[in-house]
Amino acid sequence: MESTGDCLGIQAGSIPLGDLRAGEFVLFISHISTGLGLPISSFFLLLQKDFGPQLQHLTPHSILLTSIFVHLCEMFVGVRPCVILFRHFFILVKSGKGKDEVGAYYFQTRSDLRTPYTPGLTDGKWEEWRKEWVIATTEANERLVMPTGGLASDRQSWRAKPSLPSEFDSVLSKIRALAEDGLTSLHVLGDFLKRRIVPLKQRPRPAWSFNGPQDCSRAHRGEDSDLIQEALEVLVRAVTGEIFIPKHLILPHGVVPLCEDSRLRTAVLATLPTLDDGGLAALQTGGDPDRGIRIPG
Repeated sequence: MESTGDCLGIQAGSIPLGDLRAGEFVLFISHISTGLGLPISSFFLLLQKDFGPQLQHLTPHSILLTSIFVHLCEMFVGVRPCVILFRHFFILVKSGKGKDEVGAYYFQTRSDLRTPYTPGLTDGKWEEWRKEWVIATTEANERLVMPTGGLASDRQSWRAKPSLPSEFDSVLSKIRALAEDGLTSLHVLGDFLKRRIVPLKQRPRPAWSFNGPQDCSRAHRGEDSDLIQEALEVLVRAVTGEIFIPKHLILPHGVVPLCEDSRLRTAVLATLPTLDDGGLAALQTGGDPDRGIRIPG
């Protein structure tokens, strides 16, 4: 794990959890490898608050699923991720295995979807992942406190499907088109790993504005930090636990990451609504390709 100044790692079990100071929390290594970074994105913290779980309640696969959703929205659809759109596709489920509340909840794709979503990954087995953790330091947040029990919220609320405003019709149409063109969750995962983007980290700009090896959003920068194909395949296998055909990481013909075609990006973003962490943003910026964010260079 690369030290960024945001996270202080301490050997597992070296201090009593009751001695944690404000801003210190238990961070599982598996959550880092599946797309979580510091400082944690405001979208992901709001998503936790909306459903109710603490960070440690969630399985590594749930973190991976959410990371893929974020990168899909930013790099291929052209909108910021938001809670109401996530709820349209996913529900929260309580695991029936064991009584341990850590990792006892997970996100699952809805079975009654009318809008196709990119085919997902199987829920890979994460052996002994609860034993690998560090103490991380970031801005204090109630969602990061170690849980002492299960969720008290009504389980029916975990499955409640929001009514999307008509402004989301263009977003759903774009997701449908990407799925019909053959884009899968494996493609999306490979794309953000290859670019060294950490989807669930608070980043200065969305993935559609990614501009190469020196991009400020990258976890590792520099010309020599790009992953070669063989290294990418090894990393994908490590993250998913799946056996796959390497060519399945190659994007389908016609599916272009928005960061690679500025004209396409401008055209796509002009047709989509402006979203914030919760849903439809109150202030529309009307076709601004960077949604009001000034990007030097």
